[in-house]
Amino acid sequence: MTVKNGAQRLLGSLVPLMVCALLSPRVGHAQADQIPALAPQCPAGSAARVDTSVVTVGIVPSTEWKDAKYTDADRLRMRYYADGIRQHFVAPLTLGELPWLAEVDENDKKGDDGGRSTLSGRLALIVTPAGRVSTFAWESVPISVPLANAIASAAALADSSGDFDGIPRRRYARDTLSLTIRSWRQDTPAGAVALMRARVIGYVIERPAKLLKGQRPDYPENARKNFAENVSLLEYIVGSNGRAVMSSVQITRADWSDFEGVLRESIAESTYQPARSGGCAVPQLVSQTFDFRMRP
Repeated sequence: MTVKNGAQRLLGSLVPLMVCALLSPRVGHAQADQIPALAPQCPAGSAARVDTSVVTVGIVPSTEWKDAKYTDADRLRMRYYADGIRQHFVAPLTLGELPWLAEVDENDKKGDDGGRSTLSGRLALIVTPAGRVSTFAWESVPISVPLANAIASAAALADSSGDFDGIPRRRYARDTLSLTIRSWRQDTPAGAVALMRARVIGYVIERPAKLLKGQRPDYPENARKNFAENVSLLEYIVGSNGRAVMSSVQITRADWSDFEGVLRESIAESTYQPARSGGCAVPQLVSQTFDFRMRP
């Protein structure tokens, strides 16, 4: 058996399999013993570089679900659902007590596009042939709890008001549509639906977080007996202390639930080089892939 540990990267479009319950956003407030991990750690005479930006928060159809790509027609249907959510969306009075995270990479040649990790997420809609939603679920819950709740409430109200009725049908009895929540520095691009404007404070970094020593997860015994292979994707905050903030961990893809425990153990026991800003160690939201394969 082999376990391949994927490289870390900033949060982007995630390949989902496992979903989180609707209206159960990730922990919005760090536990007391994790607060230092969310604060910059600076040597004498240094200070982290802070970015304060106003961005547009909106919804854009995801490009894929599991390992299947959405077609242009699929994404057009998904935009109708996104627009229905927009009609009932009420911007929260506050985004909550958000941690300051590494948000802008000064070495990114493409520049800052306004994508902010504290406002990112993916909402899955399982729809019936009639167009109604049978299940709402978060694939990846935004760190901003008020934003997550406002979007979930708007989606439920749009469905109960009949705004999704009449949206073109597909041949599948149950169809899963994935909507990405993200932000942009300028106006939303074509195909996206704007929800609100928001000010986000984060760090400008010169070096992203990196895995230093990963703990190899054990292959779950039940999965091994059933010859079950698994691709998992996790997202979590790497604190300024070089450890994962466990209250922030989300497993956004897992083919078998048996793997969840060993994945969390692996993240908890791994060590990282934290992101750097102005000579200071700062927290950053990252993602990591685990690939479990049976050896012949």
